[in-house]
Amino acid sequence: PVYFLTPDVVGVELLELTLTAALRSLGAPAFEQGVAQLFEATDGVLRSRYLTALSYVRDPELGQRALALALDPRLRTNERLLPLFGQLGQLETRDAGVLWLRANYDALQAQLGAHGGNDVIAAVASFCSEDKAKEVEAFFAPKSPHIPGGPRELLMTLETIRSCAALSAAYGEQVRAL
Repeated sequence: PVYFLTPDVVGVELLELTLTAALRSLGAPAFEQGVAQLFEATDGVLRSRYLTALSYVRDPELGQRALALALDPRLRTNERLLPLFGQLGQLETRDAGVLWLRANYDALQAQLGAHGGNDVIAAVASFCSEDKAKEVEAFFAPKSPHIPGGPRELLMTLETIRSCAALSAAYGEQVRAL
């Protein structure tokens, strides 16, 4: 066990940072300990710190394990999307995250209820190409009418993706040169 991953050792304010560092250097043992600590915790702040660190892992195998947490019955409804946002929000894990989402969309929606659908659509807004915008549109267009506010959320998400793509096309070389 990774004994320093407890709030009484590192303090609540350093817990997420400490677990993130442990995940990067120790990998699976730190992940397993973080998951155990997450599910032992009853305090929402502690759970959030553990889950945030676990959700933003960059290792592909651990990323899949993080995504699986979204369907774990021990997670609270308000915690379910954090692994998805964590994996979709990183360049290294984004593509695997969207594949997981496509494969598990129905199960995730069943856990979230009708009003969680908007957040699922918003989770893919971190993409930055016209091709990805088309993929997102193809996947969510038939689903969005069944989600309260879904068509509007899809339009906003597509606008975000396409705006990023346009900015990247216009200024990408300048940014990469920095």
